[in-house]
Amino acid sequence: MANIDVSFLMDDPDFINTFEVTRYTETIDNNGRVVANTPGKQLIHGSVQAASGRTLRIMPEMSTVNGSIEIYTRFRLTTASDTTMADVVTWQGRKYEVVTVVPWTN
Repeated sequence: MANIDVSFLMDDPDFINTFEVTRYTETIDNNGRVVANTPGKQLIHGSVQAASGRTLRIMPEMSTVNGSIEIYTRFRLTTASDTTMADVVTWQGRKYEVVTVVPWTN
């Protein structure tokens, strides 16, 4: 990793966008069925970029993607797990499901 810290750019309005992150949690009811709870929504700041062909090649199961973006943010986005659904990002009126998270911390 590089020794230069450019994280201050993540707070500069010239470099970031505002988008909404919707996070759902799931619970199991008495019948063993999954129930999605009321989602939590937050306005987040980060850099939104078009996804490159390289990014599409490393996506799980080589799934077909119709429109994808890359987001660089301090907010920790999450993919689907046993207890949560994947975060849904709403940017410029379109919804994107978080498929892959790559930490860029030193």
